[in-house]
Amino acid sequence: MSARKKSKKVERKPLFLIVLEDAEEVKTALKFACRRAKKVGAHISLLSIVEQHQFQDWMGVSKMMQEERRAEAEKAVSKWADIVRALMDDEMPELIVREGPAKEAVTKAIEEDPTISMLVLGAAPDSDSPGALVSHFAGKMSGKLRIPVMIVPGGLSDEDIEKLA
Repeated sequence: MSARKKSKKVERKPLFLIVLEDAEEVKTALKFACRRAKKVGAHISLLSIVEQHQFQDWMGVSKMMQEERRAEAEKAVSKWADIVRALMDDEMPELIVREGPAKEAVTKAIEEDPTISMLVLGAAPDSDSPGALVSHFAGKMSGKLRIPVMIVPGGLSDEDIEKLA
């Protein structure tokens, strides 16, 4: 009779993906995601997107502007990481910086990482639209993703977040 060794498969905790934008509702979504992640034993992944702009006549200028936008995105994601660390008892989030259209960058990040288990988006509270990403992922993409989309109302208070998370 032969003995079979069990393979030691390292399992990663599930990730909650938060897309970083310069909007107040992102901070609310981030607080909610961190609180929920602590309760269920998940990690946080922060995605910063550098939109690409092409100037055909000025390719050198375009490249320099793209590099500047990427450096700004990396600086911003580091700032958001500090907020996550404060909310998650000093746990460092996964940091992702992608270039390209936002909707495609988010979809690609989800497709490439099987540990991403939820997309968390903040909805603009004082607007006619909840935001382009919320509209896209809660609309025509809602049935096509392999993970749920959590839409966090941007107007939630810290007390509301604590009750709901």
